[in-house]
Amino acid sequence: MDEHTQIIANIAQRALVGRDELRTQVQAHMKLAKEICDASTFLDGELAENIGKGCLALLDLEPLPEASERLIMAACVYYVEDDDESGDFDEILGFEDDALVFNEVARQLGHAELVIKV
Repeated sequence: MDEHTQIIANIAQRALVGRDELRTQVQAHMKLAKEICDASTFLDGELAENIGKGCLALLDLEPLPEASERLIMAACVYYVEDDDESGDFDEILGFEDDALVFNEVARQLGHAELVIKV
């Protein structure tokens, strides 16, 4: 199991968070990311926005079996948590790990069209 698959599995074991709550968290993180990235000379605001939009697209899918809902939760939670593999706002590549986790979830759900170029 690769590192990102393990991260997804670990988050998926947490208590399931509903889509409405995840949507609120993703939108709040998108807003925060935009503010911080706009003021930064090194953070990739476009990547941050694309991950947020991808998470929202996952949340817009028709309801899925619980295992798939947990994958969606994992992608969203990893995006909104700043204290992950690479701190979102601490490193030049801070959102790259978020994109890799998101991409793995999108592929596992059969939505490769949502994969973000990193």
